Amino acid sequence: MAAVISVVRPLLPLLGAVLVAACASPGSPTGGGAAATRAPATQPAGPSPTAAPAASAPEKPSPLSPPVTVRIGVLPNVSDSGTYIALERGYFLEEGINLELVPFDSAGPQVAPLGAGQLDVGGGSASAGLYNAIARDVPLKIVADRGSMPPGANWIGLVVRRDLADQIRDYPDLRGRRIAINQFGTTNDIAIEAALKRGGLTMQDAELVQIPYSDMNAALANRSVDVAQHNEPFKAIAIEQGLGVFLHGVDEYYPNMQFSVVLFGPQFVRNNPEAGRRWMVAFLRGVRDYNDALRKGIRKQETIELIMKHVPLRDASLFDKMGFTALNPDGKLNVQGLKDDLQWFVDHGMTQQPPDMNQVIDTSFAEYAVQRLGPYQY
Repeated sequence: MAAVISVVRPLLPLLGAVLVAACASPGSPTGGGAAATRAPATQPAGPSPTAAPAASAPEKPSPLSPPVTVRIGVLPNVSDSGTYIALERGYFLEEGINLELVPFDSAGPQVAPLGAGQLDVGGGSASAGLYNAIARDVPLKIVADRGSMPPGANWIGLVVRRDLADQIRDYPDLRGRRIAINQFGTTNDIAIEAALKRGGLTMQDAELVQIPYSDMNAALANRSVDVAQHNEPFKAIAIEQGLGVFLHGVDEYYPNMQFSVVLFGPQFVRNNPEAGRRWMVAFLRGVRDYNDALRKGIRKQETIELIMKHVPLRDASLFDKMGFTALNPDGKLNVQGLKDDLQWFVDHGMTQQPPDMNQVIDTSFAEYAVQRLGPYQY
């Protein structure tokens, strides 16, 4: 019997201060009260072609019964491919989870509904707002990788407006330029400062403006910005449409940055940790399928088509042109990198009472999933 997937489309994200206040208020995850639209869940499409579980892996348990509904905040980015693939291939259903998708434009607006129990799972770039909320007794947990920047994974990087390509050739040329970043007070800030430092510059040497990834191509087209610190698939679309040229990737100017993370809400962790473990198993199966497809070519076209159902990308050939979005198939985090970035927020006056990261980071869910699935074989 098919389970039900809900897709909730909220209103535009509210300002951070309003969202923090929303933690104490009931209602829809983004305050919009939008009604859910429902569609039948995709049934399982056979086992994942990833490495077989290790011999010591525990026997697969029965699905949760009755099924548990998990509400997750998602972004229209390739970095949520693990969730989308697992959803389309029925991996969540196999664990006894009905997934309810709640679309957002960025991670910041997810913090309040996660704290209020209106979302169970969320994710995006770590932020000062996230750490400030945790310090104010909203004990969110960082539980897994959702996108990092090992060398060669230039899925986020600088795109220069086409007509300025001959003027902005390297980091020093960013001086005085108007640069778009997705959201202030996040890892986007830390990354762009790292780029400016490569040119001997500071954040005071450029004009930074906040523009959602989905609007950056329009900003490049109408010349309201000179450079965009862009994300896939929008980055590849900008280049393909002749709106800009690629300059440098975050993997170059801040290698191995833990740019994006998976978050669990406190009520989810406290009230249903087994659902959290099962969610992670399904999620990492999706992430592994993503790595199999993009790294090894296994079921590549089929997997790309599943991702394209959820991201604003209609040309499958762009996947061969996009910078690789590095999603760790074992969910491993750059823990020291997260701690270093928190210190950046403290040093820049954005976080006054830093939380204890040893309490914030919880790797047990990913460890459970790897125990069941076995370590991924590269």
